[in-house]
Amino acid sequence: MKEKSFNMAILSCLLFSLQATAGGIPVFDLTSKLENAQQWAKEAKQWLQTAQHYKDQIAAYKQQLATATGVRDIASFITQVKNLKADLEKLRQPGQALNELLLSGRSPAQFDVLYQKYKIFDTCNTEQSRNYANICKQQVINKAIQLEQTDEIQKQVSHSLGEINQLSQRVALSKDLKESQDLANSIQLKSVMLNTLTTQWEMSVKASEQREKMLEDERTKRWNKQQLNAPITDFNNL
Repeated sequence: MKEKSFNMAILSCLLFSLQATAGGIPVFDLTSKLENAQQWAKEAKQWLQTAQHYKDQIAAYKQQLATATGVRDIASFITQVKNLKADLEKLRQPGQALNELLLSGRSPAQFDVLYQKYKIFDTCNTEQSRNYANICKQQVINKAIQLEQTDEIQKQVSHSLGEINQLSQRVALSKDLKESQDLANSIQLKSVMLNTLTTQWEMSVKASEQREKMLEDERTKRWNKQQLNAPITDFNNL
């Protein structure tokens, strides 16, 4: 039975092969194989060209991004942005810490060092009450922070203006249109960063002025309270 089934299978294969040949489908055609190989080679070449096109597109996009930021090295641009963020954070932190100081009434060690540096501006009498003297100290610290920040901002602005001036000179000397555009974009980027930094500084100044007003009001209140609690002078015993 198994042998009969096996023979039937072979017969079926032979019949299929004969039908295929009769239908015009070649079992093996050397010419056709060569034509197919040539077609595959042609398609492979097209795929390579397509891949190169996409590669060029990606490179062009990266170049476009570099042009938009004004620098060819994207890592350099990211570093500049991170530096700006760090500079803004340096401006923000002292003011925030000072706000916390005013709420708590305590003076962190970092502010004690700053006070020692600028205590010449303390106009309070050393014999005043502790609460009143503490307000005077906070006023000095508030002014000191603003002086320190202003000095730092002046240095950064001078440095940035120097860089912009150098870039402007390079633009004037450049004979390459692409380079000139890149330099101009770089100048624009630095100008935006400079504007952002100075804007943050102006906000810091306004915050300092508000703290000064609040401290001055509190100083007046404590002075009045101190005067009310002061012992009455007996002029008969003078």
